[in-house]
Amino acid sequence: MASEESQEMEGSAHEVKAEVDTTKEENEDILAETATAERLKEDLDVSYGDKPGEVTRGRLLARYFSRFSLYNPQYQARQKYAKALESGVTEVDGDENKPKPPSLDAAWAFFEHVTLPRHFVKEVQTRGFSRDSRQKAEPGETNEKTALYGYFGTPGKDLADFGVGVGLYFWTLKVLCIIILITGCINIPVLMHFASDKYTSDRQAGLSYPLKGSAICTDQTWVACPDCTEDDWDTFPNAKDRFAQTADEKLSFILVNDCSVGFNEGLFPFISLVFLGVAIYIMDIFAERAEVGFDEAQQTASDYSVEVMNPPKTANDPDEWKDFFESISNAHVGIVTVALDNEHLLEILTKRRTLVLNLEMMVRPGYEFDKHNLDDAVENALPLPTMKKLLCSSDAKGIHTKISKLDAKIEEMSKQQYNVSHVFVTFETEEAQRKALKALSVKRLDVWKKSSRSLAKRLLFRGSILLDVAEPDEPSSIRWNDLDELPMARTIQLIVTTFLTLLFIAGGAFSITYAFEHSAAVGGIVIKVFNTITPQVCIFINSFESHGSEGSKEASLYVKMTIFRWINTAVIASFITPFSVTLSPDKGNLINAIYAIHLSELVIGPVLSIVDIGGNLKRHVLGPRAPDQRRMMLFFTGTVYSIAERYTDMTKILFLTVWYGTIYPLGFFFAALTMFVTYLADKYSLLRTWAPAPFIGTQISELSRNIFFPITILVYAELGRTWAPAPFIGTQISELSRNIFFPITILVYAVVGTYLFGSFPFDNACSTDTVVPSDYEGMHTIFDLDNESYDITIAADDNVAYYCHQDLFRQNPVVFPAVPSFIEDSANWMTSGQKDISSIYGWSSVGALVVIFFLVMSRDVLSFFKSLFVPPYRESGKPTRQPFSEVEEIFAYIPQVKLAGYAFPLIACDVSGIKEGLIGWKDQHNSYDFYNLMLDVPALSKVKTRDVFGDDDDKYEELPIFGTIKDYDPPEYYDENREYEA
Repeated sequence: MASEESQEMEGSAHEVKAEVDTTKEENEDILAETATAERLKEDLDVSYGDKPGEVTRGRLLARYFSRFSLYNPQYQARQKYAKALESGVTEVDGDENKPKPPSLDAAWAFFEHVTLPRHFVKEVQTRGFSRDSRQKAEPGETNEKTALYGYFGTPGKDLADFGVGVGLYFWTLKVLCIIILITGCINIPVLMHFASDKYTSDRQAGLSYPLKGSAICTDQTWVACPDCTEDDWDTFPNAKDRFAQTADEKLSFILVNDCSVGFNEGLFPFISLVFLGVAIYIMDIFAERAEVGFDEAQQTASDYSVEVMNPPKTANDPDEWKDFFESISNAHVGIVTVALDNEHLLEILTKRRTLVLNLEMMVRPGYEFDKHNLDDAVENALPLPTMKKLLCSSDAKGIHTKISKLDAKIEEMSKQQYNVSHVFVTFETEEAQRKALKALSVKRLDVWKKSSRSLAKRLLFRGSILLDVAEPDEPSSIRWNDLDELPMARTIQLIVTTFLTLLFIAGGAFSITYAFEHSAAVGGIVIKVFNTITPQVCIFINSFESHGSEGSKEASLYVKMTIFRWINTAVIASFITPFSVTLSPDKGNLINAIYAIHLSELVIGPVLSIVDIGGNLKRHVLGPRAPDQRRMMLFFTGTVYSIAERYTDMTKILFLTVWYGTIYPLGFFFAALTMFVTYLADKYSLLRTWAPAPFIGTQISELSRNIFFPITILVYAELGRTWAPAPFIGTQISELSRNIFFPITILVYAVVGTYLFGSFPFDNACSTDTVVPSDYEGMHTIFDLDNESYDITIAADDNVAYYCHQDLFRQNPVVFPAVPSFIEDSANWMTSGQKDISSIYGWSSVGALVVIFFLVMSRDVLSFFKSLFVPPYRESGKPTRQPFSEVEEIFAYIPQVKLAGYAFPLIACDVSGIKEGLIGWKDQHNSYDFYNLMLDVPALSKVKTRDVFGDDDDKYEELPIFGTIKDYDPPEYYDENREYEA
């Protein structure tokens, strides 16, 4: 009995517990629904678990203003939806199918967790290895706690988390800021001389403080010039206020600058020239060390991988590549990626995706778009706006027709066989990678000749094929749709785009010059127009080139933009400004224009970068008015930036400073301050507003240090002799200087610098010992070529002057080097000290030209010829002992294509057989199928790719139209010294 009663009691207890558990679950469901309704009311996104103190100020402002319909039109709709959810009603405004209104806070969460960079907030120990607290997290990371990079708490070395190229950009900005500041300090005696009564009797009275200390000459005197004629000023650009005559045109006069310089005023600029050259040369050395340091601090797939650039066309089996490289390195191969030459197929697929996206943006709000049912989408599309009709844009039916045509092309192209173009092999250890690179490194001649005798048979693929291998760029930097372009095709493309770039530069220079011939106002407008369109034009020209990596593409864009901006900012001003008004105190003078450029670079650029008008307009005005979540998130993808353009701005400032440094030494201080402010502004933009960018390597940094900085040295060395004071220096050679075009660029700028030599005092007046004729004595009223009148007095003992051509830009024949002994009449306008220092500058410019040419030849050309006969591979830094499989946040070489309108890249291969963490990103709202281009191929549209990683039964069949990637589990390691167990 007791036993039965006990059993009954236990049974009752279980029933009660089950009832309590059921009630608890029901209550939790009710609470969850209530909480959901409350979140809908408040529009708070909890998918990432962000606390109020962990979000951006912009998101806090959006949360506050979201309760106002004027700011967030979706607020009322979310309130109605929340009330319906609370009451259990399935209809909202009588519409049972009405969708949930978009969440503005969810869009902000997307912006903070996908667009903006984040790092892990705690230190993670990985089998003996430590990941620092600022290890960069992948976009959309949810497995571990992450935080936004702090503006003040993020040191410069951590900026390399965004790519070695980005880290080097900020490092270079900081170092250049210091170098230029010191250079400016060296020039302080020159600045003081210009502002003293030794240079101008009134100490440059009437000039604003930013112009005091410049070479502006406020002491100007009308001097008798019997031999001067109006024809002397009848060339463009002409100065109509430098020549005057009496009313009867019998007496002629020339306006002379009574400002002179001597040896001492040229000594300090010459010292600064030497300092700048040495400093940038040393910077180049330390930059190479910084590159190694940044690279070693960031463990990426590139450190563990080898790229095969000439694989056999049919070698598409990853297992075969794994076995071959394991036999060479005696080490484990973790991942093999086989890329195909399916560029045209990918191009068609991405065009199709763009059209599908355009169609999706045209459907009515609330319609659930299905990319596999486009006919229904067309029926639910909104009418085409009138403005788009006027622009001849396609309506929904027109877009659907285009998609159908592309589908036919895709189906046809999917039946073709595609050859292997590149293979990426990732080892488990860095040591194994270096062992393979060293073993397979051969002379370039042997690669070109495909000589199988240069290596042992076991090192030849399939026993007879010599492989061309190298360390690849970072995975996110690879341009997969350009990998299969042949070298000859790329060379032809480079020739064509170089010609187009030079044509654009010449066209811009001609247009600006022509505009200034007619009106200074029109000329200013033309300059502004060309400055505005330059990036877009250069990007358009660059689109005709094929580049295997984003770094190579950005470097090419950098060259085009830098050359044009140098010419447009500094060079053109020298040609369109009348030579004899260079030092004029009038407001429209050249130095005033230089100051205006420096001021705009200091203020306008950084302010616009921080304010981010376009980005804030999208997030706070356009985003809240988006009809659904998909379209809303498109406004939260960040501001697109180009590291090439950032480098261009930096080198443009340096070039402008040294070009005019001899007549405006204060520009060095402006340049240093500008680089400091730019560093702060760009760091803020990188961490808070800029869109994610691919990892950029060292190409642009090397190009700056090795090509453009050396050119600025040479230019300053030449221009320093303009009044004999001083020159400046830059640096040397680059990876891209192997192209002939860039060494030619150096020589071109060297010649241009020569034209500016020896021209001080910029008045085209040479003095004589001849006293004025008697008819010049006394007071006169004279009229210049603009009919402006002046009252002057000529003393009996005054000397006459004569017109002499000081503008070396238009000397015939060209004078180089511009030393006084080579310049006609130089003794009649130069002081003795000026002539001495001018000789030093002239021959120094020749020396600079020889040194730069030698450095280009030795570092690039000679190294290229050396690689023809000597295996080129050299180790850099020490390999880490940490295995690839144990590095957190490291990604594989997965063929992907970036497309505007998508938050993440489109996948161009089967990723069903690899680990999730190797892809490099995670979308919380869509599966990887959503981004996979394979599913856009009709034959594969019904094939499931993967929603769950690691399911071996969930794979594509092997097809030859897309690349292949295979992940191999690593072997076990047996001791704490991390030694490999074969």
